[in-house]
Amino acid sequence: MLNTGNAVVMPWLKEVQGVLEAWYPGEEDGTAVAKVLTGAVDPSGRLPITFPTSAAAQPITSAEEFPGLSDRVRFGTGTDALDIGYRWYQAHEVAPLSPFGFGLAYTSFRLSDSSVQTNGERLVVRVKVSNTGTQSGADIVQLYVGDPPSANEPPRQLRSFTRVALARGNSQVVTLSIPVSSLEAYLRGSFELIPGVYRVGIGQSSSDLSKTYEVALS
Repeated sequence: MLNTGNAVVMPWLKEVQGVLEAWYPGEEDGTAVAKVLTGAVDPSGRLPITFPTSAAAQPITSAEEFPGLSDRVRFGTGTDALDIGYRWYQAHEVAPLSPFGFGLAYTSFRLSDSSVQTNGERLVVRVKVSNTGTQSGADIVQLYVGDPPSANEPPRQLRSFTRVALARGNSQVVTLSIPVSSLEAYLRGSFELIPGVYRVGIGQSSSDLSKTYEVALS
């Protein structure tokens, strides 16, 4: 079990059967962890950060980047300044130990029958979520969008997500809807929608997008 405030390296991971990240559990730490470890509660949290394979395989490599020098933190310049967190791993094609949005449960889920539609104002995604395991649990369906290359944005960015709780053997169709205007990029001193093909990914983490589509926007 981990009680950490940030990502850690886990060279011992293959020597254990599982890892429970409790983050900041507070005074009810023992009660909450006991319920998860005994199966009374199914864990359904997802990682809000990326866990690297090693200290060297991560965005931060110098004191200038973290914690900063002389009260200044350097985030890079140009498009590099946008590659924060999971975006850096994607832009540099570095495989993480555990990606942003990742999480396991005591049951399993499958995504199927997905669709993407747009009416010019909103991008609407629908997908069927099925609990294929033996216990009740909750899945977190995540929507990522990749802009056209001319937008100079990171490869993919989380745009929406939703939590769905399902009893074993049950299914539910969930809808994720975002304004097309939220895909605007800041170029030439203002926000604008870059015409072109947008890559839509639906999945269960930033590295697990089992359903992908291309949508032309103008």
